[in-house]
Amino acid sequence: MRTKILTLMFGFLCFGACKSAKYTAATLPESRILFGNGGGFAGIENTYYLLENGQVFAQKGASHELNALKNAKKKAAQEAFATCDALHLDAMTLNMPGNTYSFIERRTSDGKSHRITWGNTAPSAEILAFHTSLCEMIK
Repeated sequence: MRTKILTLMFGFLCFGACKSAKYTAATLPESRILFGNGGGFAGIENTYYLLENGQVFAQKGASHELNALKNAKKKAAQEAFATCDALHLDAMTLNMPGNTYSFIERRTSDGKSHRITWGNTAPSAEILAFHTSLCEMIK
């Protein structure tokens, strides 16, 4: 009987330790991918925040309020972070927004941030495909 109790306690401890941290708009980690689009007549920008645990937040238009959206799958989010890092956005120089634009920004846990923006001038096919996959992830 004692063995069963110890096994159950160990199981609950493992389950709790394996569970990902849940963030709020006020407690976001530094490491994240921001992406979205903006511009047009009103100059409104829609920004989505993807976290490594799969949580997604949105900041729409002129509002500075972050709203939680439906989570992405954790594995898909981790793959997005790996792809983002493999694309070496930090080595790219692309700031050609045009009237309407799309963007991807990578923020790292050490406080570094790098953003690429395009509108009239399209980036590489890999960047376009990555941006499309991010947008599909939040639908």
